Amino acid sequence: MQQENRPATGSTRPLPSGGWRSDSWRTPAVVLICGCLISMVGFGPRSTLGFFLTPMSHDQGWGREVFALSVAIQTLLYGAAQPFSGAIADRFGTVRVIIAGTLLYAAGIFMMAHAATPETLFLSSGVLIGFGLSGCSFNLVLSSFGKLLPESWRSLAFGAGTASGSFGQFLFSPLAVGLIDTLGWRTTLEVFAGLLLLIVPLAFAIATPRSDAAQTSVRSLRQDDSQTSVRSLRQDDSQTSLSGLRQNESDQTSIPSLRKDDPPQTSVRSLRTAEAAPSATQIQNYKQALAEALGHRSYILLVLGFFTCGFQLGFVTLHLPSYLIDRGLSAEVGGWTLGVIGLFNIVGAMTSGWLGGRMPKRYILVVIYFARALAVVFLITMPASPAVALIYGAVTGLLWLSSVPPTAGLVAVMFGTRWMAMLFGIAFFSHQVGGFLGVYLGGLLYEHTGSYDIVWWLGVLFGVLSAVINLPIVEKPVARLAMAPA
Repeated sequence: MQQENRPATGSTRPLPSGGWRSDSWRTPAVVLICGCLISMVGFGPRSTLGFFLTPMSHDQGWGREVFALSVAIQTLLYGAAQPFSGAIADRFGTVRVIIAGTLLYAAGIFMMAHAATPETLFLSSGVLIGFGLSGCSFNLVLSSFGKLLPESWRSLAFGAGTASGSFGQFLFSPLAVGLIDTLGWRTTLEVFAGLLLLIVPLAFAIATPRSDAAQTSVRSLRQDDSQTSVRSLRQDDSQTSLSGLRQNESDQTSIPSLRKDDPPQTSVRSLRTAEAAPSATQIQNYKQALAEALGHRSYILLVLGFFTCGFQLGFVTLHLPSYLIDRGLSAEVGGWTLGVIGLFNIVGAMTSGWLGGRMPKRYILVVIYFARALAVVFLITMPASPAVALIYGAVTGLLWLSSVPPTAGLVAVMFGTRWMAMLFGIAFFSHQVGGFLGVYLGGLLYEHTGSYDIVWWLGVLFGVLSAVINLPIVEKPVARLAMAPA
């Protein structure tokens, strides 16, 4: 049976049979485009923070570990708050969460431009941006895609949403280098804070309904149908009684006929029967969803493997530009290397999303993690040159956020989309714990050893381990979904 949202919810929702019911302007294409724009604008400024490490630390007289710790705090809070912001979005709808997150994010970027002490930097770059990102990142965009778009669009949409974040990195990386050189790092941060506000109007296009909207609609339907049935019965009884007085016919003949042919009662029974099927999968509170996921072996393996993705991405995003400068290359090479990573990840994420609908997702993750380890070995063992840096950027770009579509897809396959934002948020917390360690260990070990080599080799080790961890994942719905009636 097709499901239809009431206009009062202001929402769109895919239909199991592939049909589409939506607000007049929120077609699947509009939802997809606006969600991708949010990912692009939201991911861009954060991906450029590595370019601020050297000039900001130099001007303020800080060691690299101060800036690295602020970003590490940001990364950890981003991940720690993600399950909660996801649960709030699942419960109350995404638009409020995205707008609140955007305002915190923009405030953190602006405040970071005027941070004069490490404590102020920790508050702005760490706390405000961290909590802000948890509310307006591509994680919630992917969750909205899962709920709003037809299932046939889902895997490719996950890839497009992830690729859009990478395109933001491609656009903002050279932009940050150019603006820092011409306007200075403070003004550049202020410009980025203003650009982030573009997310606010876009958020309304991917708004999802409150989780209790459907139940409210059902209660309203039942009440309306019950009242209609009562009125109809009274009217029919009145007409039957009048006919009996006039024609002296027995009421015993008319009343069974009325009960047999009564359409309102049939309507109520049909409504209740139709609602019995979704109730098994939709009426699940967050505690039940958490218990189910945390007791699922494949989900635990998925979460553990995602740790490596965060470790590698966090370290590379913040420390790669400085690493290349330390090896004698220019800041422009670092900017274009991160830009190339973003550009090639558009292809990588889209390809990963496309492949996710055609082959086992766990095999995609295995290839991604193992290939990342090989790319790191190539970078740190080859002589430093712009060509080596750009080749590394291209290969890493193909693998950069390509792990997100299959990871999000596996969460949806295992548990459905009802609590997807929260459950993917938990996986993302593991990702951000890895990012915290990658970012902070990079700065800490550099200050103690004068080199990033230890962290690079840790990334290689984690890549191989994650490739192995993802192999035993079982790609099928939990028993609750498998046993639910169609």
